[in-house]
Amino acid sequence: MPGTAPTDVDWNVEQTYVQALLDAFSEYKKIPVDLVSLSTHQKLYADFNSARNNYFCAASLDLFSRDWLPKSSFQELKAECYEAISATVNLGYPEGYTRYLKVSEVTAQTSYDSHPLKFYMKIQDKKGLAHHIVNDKTFVWKNDD
Repeated sequence: MPGTAPTDVDWNVEQTYVQALLDAFSEYKKIPVDLVSLSTHQKLYADFNSARNNYFCAASLDLFSRDWLPKSSFQELKAECYEAISATVNLGYPEGYTRYLKVSEVTAQTSYDSHPLKFYMKIQDKKGLAHHIVNDKTFVWKNDD
């Protein structure tokens, strides 16, 4: 089912954005949060699972787009998403979890009217684009200053 993350984290595919989330959660909690301890933080655990599902939903959109759009379509969609979220990403936040929540809010509200995938995008795809951008190492959730 598209948009459903596998049970186990595949570090070969997900390491960058998953670690960015765990770092943001750790910064928020002021204690180390890893995959083992994550389940003891109910709200963060739910956000983590949602984030993974969103990542895989957007990955499915990428695969779908390859069948009938130019190869660069998903990259262009990520670039458009980054333009929509960059000001929000760059605002000052007390910690990265707040940045993650604010960016998620902006991505959900972003309209992609000029992109041919607009008819196929769900909220999960929009939020997942941000995780793909993090996976590309364009930015991280936690404060890096």
